[in-house]
Amino acid sequence: MSNRSLTAAWFRHAPRVGLALSVLLFVACLFNDAYGFKSSGTVKGTPAFFVLLVGWYGVLVGGNIGWLANPALLGGWLGFIRGKRMLGLISTLLALALMLRYLVDPTVMLDENASQWQFDVYGLGYWLWLASAGTMLLTYAVAALPTDFLTPKEGSP
Repeated sequence: MSNRSLTAAWFRHAPRVGLALSVLLFVACLFNDAYGFKSSGTVKGTPAFFVLLVGWYGVLVGGNIGWLANPALLGGWLGFIRGKRMLGLISTLLALALMLRYLVDPTVMLDENASQWQFDVYGLGYWLWLASAGTMLLTYAVAALPTDFLTPKEGSP
């Protein structure tokens, strides 16, 4: 198998692999802590799965818009699957921006009184969540690369 055909095969499958990797990273993030609070020398983490399930409440009551990165990332995945690439790319960029906001303002709503609390530690779940959106953005970039150089020209070896 020639290098050209290996490259062509990689370009054909890379976007699907990227999508699958993005989804797997998201699922992996759910089994880890999203963030943690230091208390008397120990860190008490908050599971990302719990944050996904109840985070919508923070959007409605406390204005904690970071949770909206989850449906935005879902929109990025669906846009890619359905061939709505521009809409999916915009959705993925929005998801990434909403995720990155926690690096600037590490606060979350922790109770029904809409009290904002600043967390002390970014858990592995946060980084996997961020990697999921970053991987999807790279997937869109690879899918947008021109592939006309992969088809052999007439008369070429």
